[in-house]
Amino acid sequence: MEKLEELLKNGYQKCYNYKNKILCICERYCIEVTKMDVKELAIGIISYYNNANKQISNLKLQKILYYIQGYAMRVTNSIAFDSKIYNWPYGPVIEEIYFEYNECRAKNIVLKEDDRTNCFLKDKSAQAKLILDVLNHCADKTAYELVRMTHSEDPWKNSKLHEEITIESISKYFSDHDPLNIGA
Repeated sequence: MEKLEELLKNGYQKCYNYKNKILCICERYCIEVTKMDVKELAIGIISYYNNANKQISNLKLQKILYYIQGYAMRVTNSIAFDSKIYNWPYGPVIEEIYFEYNECRAKNIVLKEDDRTNCFLKDKSAQAKLILDVLNHCADKTAYELVRMTHSEDPWKNSKLHEEITIESISKYFSDHDPLNIGA
């Protein structure tokens, strides 16, 4: 680990396989890459917004998940979750999550207090920090602002309606772009 800290101080951007765990280094993050369960991630996102009294609709949730996947690819060159992302009329969608919260329609998703989790506030890992950066940069944007943003980006523009937006296209786009201006 001492070597990793030294590399971070010198601003290196590298990834290492260390005891079957991938450690990725860039200017802001040293991340142990672990794939997340997309349903647990969605609950964490909704909880974070509910606890902060911020609005989160299913439409907004979909765009945030897309951005988390994109920034994970940008920073770690690895996916954040296994679920496929599809081109739908209002932008990128993870179908299993869409159908999970479909009953809310365009309304704010509100979880019961007992169903909320503070996982992003408790977790001090760099992966959680990256997710929090995405959440905070999306917090004051409306769902339709995020729709307009994703509609202007190559992964959605270059895929066909109802077809998968490939992880390769997401990776390529995010390697060259920082659409939320996170600085990652």
